Amino acid sequence: MPRLVKVDLAVLLGRLPDDRLSLPGWGSASASAWRALLRSVPTDRRAFESRYEKDWGETIARLAVHCRQPHPLRHDKLYGRLAVLLLTMLALDHSQRYRSYRGGRADAPGGGATGIGHDCASLCRPLLTMPPVRAALLELYEPANDQAAAQEWAAIDPATLAFHRHGTTSFIVSGARRGVSQGARRRFALKCLLLPYLEIPTIERATRGYLARYQRDEDGLRHLARLWASSDSWVLMDFVPGRTLAERLADEPPPRPGDPLRIDLLERYGGALFDALRELDGVGLTHQDLSPSNIIVAESPDGAGRVTMTLLDLGANYLYAQALPGDSGPDLPFVAPEVRRDGAGARADLYSLGQLLVLLGTGAPADRGIVPDDFYAETPLMARFLEDLLDADPARRLRLFRPERTSPLYEQLGRWFTEELTALRAAYAERVRPARADVRDNLLGLFHPFSGAPRRQRRLLAVRRAQRSYAEHRKNMRLRWLLGWSLLSATLSYLGGLLVLTYLLRELGLDFGGPALSVAQRVTGTGPDGIPFLDRLRADDYPVPDPRHNLLILAVGFTFVLVCAKYYQGLFAGLTPLVTGRRAGRLSVLAVAAEVAMRATVVASPVAIALPVVVERRWWLICVASGMTLVMFCNAVISGYARAVLRRARAAGLSTVPATVPGVQKYTSWLAGNVLYAFVLWLLAPLLYYGILQDTPVYLVAVIIANVPLMYLIKCGMEAVGIRVGLGRACLAAERLATIPEPESGPAPEHRPADDPVSPGMPVSAAAVAAD
Repeated sequence: MPRLVKVDLAVLLGRLPDDRLSLPGWGSASASAWRALLRSVPTDRRAFESRYEKDWGETIARLAVHCRQPHPLRHDKLYGRLAVLLLTMLALDHSQRYRSYRGGRADAPGGGATGIGHDCASLCRPLLTMPPVRAALLELYEPANDQAAAQEWAAIDPATLAFHRHGTTSFIVSGARRGVSQGARRRFALKCLLLPYLEIPTIERATRGYLARYQRDEDGLRHLARLWASSDSWVLMDFVPGRTLAERLADEPPPRPGDPLRIDLLERYGGALFDALRELDGVGLTHQDLSPSNIIVAESPDGAGRVTMTLLDLGANYLYAQALPGDSGPDLPFVAPEVRRDGAGARADLYSLGQLLVLLGTGAPADRGIVPDDFYAETPLMARFLEDLLDADPARRLRLFRPERTSPLYEQLGRWFTEELTALRAAYAERVRPARADVRDNLLGLFHPFSGAPRRQRRLLAVRRAQRSYAEHRKNMRLRWLLGWSLLSATLSYLGGLLVLTYLLRELGLDFGGPALSVAQRVTGTGPDGIPFLDRLRADDYPVPDPRHNLLILAVGFTFVLVCAKYYQGLFAGLTPLVTGRRAGRLSVLAVAAEVAMRATVVASPVAIALPVVVERRWWLICVASGMTLVMFCNAVISGYARAVLRRARAAGLSTVPATVPGVQKYTSWLAGNVLYAFVLWLLAPLLYYGILQDTPVYLVAVIIANVPLMYLIKCGMEAVGIRVGLGRACLAAERLATIPEPESGPAPEHRPADDPVSPGMPVSAAAVAAD
């Protein structure tokens, strides 16, 4: 009978020399004693060093040196157990580093991670090729008091065991059964829970009951790994070939210069993600820990370039559910707030889905669940969909995109996502400049006065008309209304520019007519140097031609044509405050005022430009002052609406609204300059009009300089994207506020948990959102 030896981690660490271990009798100690030793390992570096006064990294290094050295056959058992101890400490170290990792590639193949730990290829994998290590692993993780698990455990072929990767609370080993099934040996993945975590009863209980909770026997499951067995310290399941989504995204080529959104990645992976969630929901399950490291991506077997996704590790990760201390880590942003707070959430997968889509689009999850600016830059359509998933309050998710109770949830969400993505691609197909607020990326777009808005709105409307959701008023964002005003603005701007150019050519003595003008001159009896109808409106003291006095006035008019087109198309063409609705009280009034202000500039600006060009050139400064005053009031009303919406959204606890919206702040800062500019113009207008001031050309040149560099290039050019983003956030916040019930009506019901009873024949997802 083997001599009983007390196995203690403190004793082991005290006898850990630099060359070789001298632990007589430890190899013959019982497996239960060694399991107790492994369970006693502290789960983090600080606790380990405080308890044992040994350096964590140095201890791992010494164990690694020992396990890499040849050993006598009589020490096989001891060697194997020490190697499992080394694997445990390496896995704990990896978990701690992974959870505190902040940059670069966060999930490298094989479980190693660039810059966050050891090299599995040179350490972990070679260890699992040693027969003593395989034997020790099977011995130390052997199940007790569970006959079904013991049968599966006994069928494992030790010679096939190989290290696969690290998890946050486990390491994963691949292998195969001894027997042959259907002409092939079934490969499995063995998720070995790190034994120190068994000291937490919640984790041990969840692991033991994993099979009973998540096993589904439906045939044809393509996106869930079939479970074989589970015990208190391991889970056995089908081996899923492929790489994690994190690994796939890390190896994707960088985006093309100037592309703020990875629409290609949203298309490649988005549909597969909804397919996987549709299957998960169809069997009555929720994931609770949907993150890139828990999704395996493989190429579709049909060879068409499509991908399929398999969801792994269902259930809340207790490291992120505050059951254990630790840093955030790269997976934490994907965990829904209610899971972090309460350990579970019936609508948690919606939040994780939104974060995954943001990751695909921008390369990083949304900070604190706030949709990045890039999704608002050209059109806020996809941003609306993401905001409806990412609200921190589960009851406020899917308030705009409300699924029908009779259809599967993710089937509807997948269709809406596809429609929003198609619309987004249509918007970006007409993009004339990158949606970035820096000089280099905006350089070409600055010289496009319409900012591509009319074509973008036309394409969006064409796409929307072909989609099912267009008939639903809450999802079309009033595209016909916006397209009509965008086209009207473009038409009036074009006519204004043509008018100014025609007068300018006549002043220069150049041919300013065309066939249509020639016919009009003959019909009306107007001379070859006249412009039919318009010349009759010209004041008697407005001589034509008079290049000395008229050219600068026409130049001013042309700069205003450019500025007014850029102002409307760049800031307001894709937005409408009318989404606020009619029942928001003061906000509804402000929304109507802001809508009128936005569209008023479309009509008023051409009038202010045409009057001094056609009727009376002395009116130029009066029209400029009047136009600036109108812009000042419009900016004040629109800014007031945006700020009021954001205040109410924050007061209502709307988490999708950031604490500060730089675009709205920048837009509000325009008001001081608007007031000063209007005041100066009105101060000078009567003095110049009545001839008290004689340096009219100087003031004309000053207006041109203010219009082109300041108004057109800077304010309506480089600053336009940020302001459009800010106003877009405000409009979407107002739209979401309209769906939130008043406090006295109580919170909206949550998505019913998948394992709650539902009505017969009703899909679980549909029952969960029926009350919405």
